[in-house]
Amino acid sequence: MRVSAPFLFFIAGLFTSVIADTTNLDTAKSRFPTLPEGFEISLFASEPLVRNPTCVAFDRLGRAFVAQGPQFRKPKKDTPGDSIKILIDRDDDGNADEAKTFAHGFNSIHGLAWKGNDLYVANAPDFTIVRDTDGDNVADKYIRIYTDLGNVEHSLHGLNWGPDGKLYMSKGNSKGLTQPGRIAPKPFRELWGV
Repeated sequence: MRVSAPFLFFIAGLFTSVIADTTNLDTAKSRFPTLPEGFEISLFASEPLVRNPTCVAFDRLGRAFVAQGPQFRKPKKDTPGDSIKILIDRDDDGNADEAKTFAHGFNSIHGLAWKGNDLYVANAPDFTIVRDTDGDNVADKYIRIYTDLGNVEHSLHGLNWGPDGKLYMSKGNSKGLTQPGRIAPKPFRELWGV
């Protein structure tokens, strides 16, 4: 059995979320986890193609879409928005050669999940769907379906489609603001006691 290259990228992404200075991430093969016999691990992407990745999702073509950017943890009003990039392996050697921006301008992204042609994005305090309607691999439709779902550190995350066709997610303990024009869905308000 072989662990695919994007799997290691995902592991590396989790580690970079914990490390304060990701510019010094050690990608030496000797630093990779030890695997049981029959498994293989390799690095698919690292800086400068990815910077501060927070999550990854694979579309129906098997392409890796990575949420990344400066919003994670302590964004300020002038902090640029997060983006979602497609990692592309042009020469099919198992290493990403290019990162193409698929969507951008998000608040802190903590979850991605594909369903058909829709990419569901948990971007605190919003929940958004993005679509590429003209097939150029750049999202051209952004639909905010919910807002007021908590702050950056305890936001909606862990999106995953279940076998029952429902979208499952995790939600931290931050309450929404519940102000006019910014009201979370009723199940969230009930959970929070608001």
